Amino acid sequence: MPATTSKEENEMKKYNRLFLTLAVFTTLLFSSCHAPVFYYIKNDVVSEKASVNGVIRSIARYTTTNGNEYIVTVGSSGFLYKKVYDAASKTWTEDTQAHGKWTLVDSEQLPFDLHHYDYTTAKHYGQQIIKIISDSTTLYVFTVDYKIDMNEGTSCPDNIYIWAVQPQNKDSDGKWNTLKPEDWTELVEAYSIDLSNAFYMKDDYYFSEFTPFSTNAPQKANRKAYFRVANPDSKAAEKNLYYELSGKNVKAITIPEIVGTEDSADKTAVKGAAYFNGQVHFFTTSAITTNESKDKDATVIYWGNGRYINYAKDSIDDIHSKHVDARNKVSALAFCKDTLLIGRGEINSQSTSSFGGIQKVDLEEYDIPKTELGTFTTNAQTQLLSSYMISVLFNTNPADNELDSSLYAGLYFIGSSISGSFNNEGLWAYYPSRRNWNRE
Repeated sequence: MPATTSKEENEMKKYNRLFLTLAVFTTLLFSSCHAPVFYYIKNDVVSEKASVNGVIRSIARYTTTNGNEYIVTVGSSGFLYKKVYDAASKTWTEDTQAHGKWTLVDSEQLPFDLHHYDYTTAKHYGQQIIKIISDSTTLYVFTVDYKIDMNEGTSCPDNIYIWAVQPQNKDSDGKWNTLKPEDWTELVEAYSIDLSNAFYMKDDYYFSEFTPFSTNAPQKANRKAYFRVANPDSKAAEKNLYYELSGKNVKAITIPEIVGTEDSADKTAVKGAAYFNGQVHFFTTSAITTNESKDKDATVIYWGNGRYINYAKDSIDDIHSKHVDARNKVSALAFCKDTLLIGRGEINSQSTSSFGGIQKVDLEEYDIPKTELGTFTTNAQTQLLSSYMISVLFNTNPADNELDSSLYAGLYFIGSSISGSFNNEGLWAYYPSRRNWNRE
């Protein structure tokens, strides 16, 4: 074999140096990402069977007259509830940490037929439950019926209904077995509230200015319920009308002051409220929470301001604006004793849900948020991906730390995405007993 020339030796040295450089770079690359990659693989879990599907718009707190506490939501199957606190034993129930322990209110207990479409007659029948909120004594169930738009040839929402009900549990199992259709009161019909202009069409979608919202406070006495409608008088100075729900009564109110956010086109359109410092405060965002718990009054209030978190301590006037950058639009918040959970999401220009998912910011002394986002030790970010909008975040008992809390998140998906699927829409939960986020 011929001897290697000096030129060939130089070429081989160059290749060896290149190979060595690539080897070192590759080693550094994989050593730097090895831990995160395998951390997320390790924390991925097999999905449990879904028990609450559909777009989750709210989770409401409700307390019966004997002091038992429930959480209530609406899934594609209907009106669901779960007992979470037993007043007699003063303990949070086992169902608080159990997957799928929801009870469906039977259709025979409702005062209306549930929505269905008859292909034979080509007509819609019945009402669809769209949201449930509560105050200190009553659940308010909002429903809608549908019609065929003959001009567009599509189905569209027609009328809105508001029902008031105060279910009680007289059985030891905590079920609302005695609930009957005659226990419900239809409020809109009783008060002749004008909802004739509730819906309008824009860019092939139907929209509504009708907005139910509540404080949903952990303490029963601090729960208030409201709704907003567009003023039917287009020439009036007030573009929005507001009503407070109280038991089986409805009264028109004037909002004293509205805390606006930079991303709100209409600074007079309230989307959410919170009880803080002895009164209700109204916001142009629905992403609001406080550090209130069942046995502790709120001292800090937090709300989304576009992609940022604002907070105020002791007084709503002491605003710390843009304190935390959530990096994308804030859609929901939930308080834990040591952490503030942040839901994100918006609809992009391609009409696809994006920039969503979950984040967190750890809390310092006096429940003040740090200025930088924190890191999860659970599988939260591998399950609640950025392809999904977070419509709801909820902590059953805010007095607990994050890892000791029973947490819920509503996932909402629009359009198309490689990492997203309509199959994952619905309620997701974290329970201390299983130590991970999974389908609820």
